[in-house]
Amino acid sequence: MENRNLMLVIALIVIFLLFKYSGFLGSLFAPEDDYVIFDDFSEGVITFPDYIDNLATWNAVSQVWLWPQIGYATFWNDKYIIEYKTKNINPYPDSRSYRPLITDMLTLPVVENGELKIYSQSCGSLCSYPGSERKVTKITINKDIKGIDFKFDLGFSGSSGYELYPGYSIWLNDISVYTYSWGLVASSGSGAVLNKDMFKVETKSHLLDKNLIDVYVKGVYVNTFNITDDEVKASITPTISSSAYAISYTYIDNIKYRVQFNCEIGLDEMLVTEIYTSGETIQMDNDQKISADGCKVESWCRRHPAFIITNTGSTSDEGDEIYESMTSGYPLTVPAGETWQLFFITKKTSTGRCEGYTVPPSYFEPVAIETVTDPLTIYPGKFKTFETKNIVLTDNMPQTLKATFLIKAVAGGLEQTKDEVIVFER
Repeated sequence: MENRNLMLVIALIVIFLLFKYSGFLGSLFAPEDDYVIFDDFSEGVITFPDYIDNLATWNAVSQVWLWPQIGYATFWNDKYIIEYKTKNINPYPDSRSYRPLITDMLTLPVVENGELKIYSQSCGSLCSYPGSERKVTKITINKDIKGIDFKFDLGFSGSSGYELYPGYSIWLNDISVYTYSWGLVASSGSGAVLNKDMFKVETKSHLLDKNLIDVYVKGVYVNTFNITDDEVKASITPTISSSAYAISYTYIDNIKYRVQFNCEIGLDEMLVTEIYTSGETIQMDNDQKISADGCKVESWCRRHPAFIITNTGSTSDEGDEIYESMTSGYPLTVPAGETWQLFFITKKTSTGRCEGYTVPPSYFEPVAIETVTDPLTIYPGKFKTFETKNIVLTDNMPQTLKATFLIKAVAGGLEQTKDEVIVFER
């Protein structure tokens, strides 16, 4: 019996160690990601309805497209901007419309296995017809990341019939914040191959100065960059070269952001409020709005918690559960019989259902509180009681408030006064 118990204990210990070091328990009980999804490509398709280019002109006489040796094209939708550079593309005469033709020639991005997959081709020294080059020169995620936290998964792969020199750079506007090259990927057997490599890219805005942005790549801090532009967007420039034909793929996935808690109001910002009534559902969207007609949320401020109004009274969401849910991208529906008043900071140019909010005034009048006959040295701790006038405390006040009271001491006909500061905690 003792041997059976001993074996049971040993088995339990082994199971525990397996769970511990396999990371199973950690992943099982890990907290959920508290970021809002900008795009995870779960819809499985992507389109680029807008474009501009100088790739070809139609010759009405010969009924062919005339393609320049060097051409440029930009395709975009509401989330991405993809820029191409072409070289020596010379398709056979084609009677199709121009858009399908250049779409085929450029091989626009697709969603594959839940990731955005972007094709790029280099032809090296063989770059003459029928060889052609169609390089992706820049991929921009069309999301202003200034003042928020932002992250996405990035990856690359490539191949060539000979050698391969792949690399990439990450940009914030026109500032290169990270550059990496794999160097020479030498040919082996059937050619050079760069296996798919995925990693995390993150940016974190400073609370007190939104111009300062920390950059992390593969979980490692890179640097802090001072970017004073009104908007900041992340871009990737993949590079590929070879003396032979070479192709590369750029992969992007799990693009997410998080609005910060920050009570600093910039010169171009203001504190606003939005009111939502019973049955309305709110959720942070790609534009940082919590409703279709709402204003863009630049940051939440814990000094101004959501106000919940019912028929029987009102209360404040002191735990910031509503704001935390919005920050994490969770939808919330206002319960029956309730009205929610939310407060946040937005740009002065923002439009929507939000209204400017002015914190109600609070004021404290100094008041003589107690006269004593101690010596001139004042001992504030001796004052057991005091009077106050016109002290207004509301739910929207800062966490701590200071009021000044007048303390008076009298001794031998001499009078001494002192201003005593008393701190009120919400």
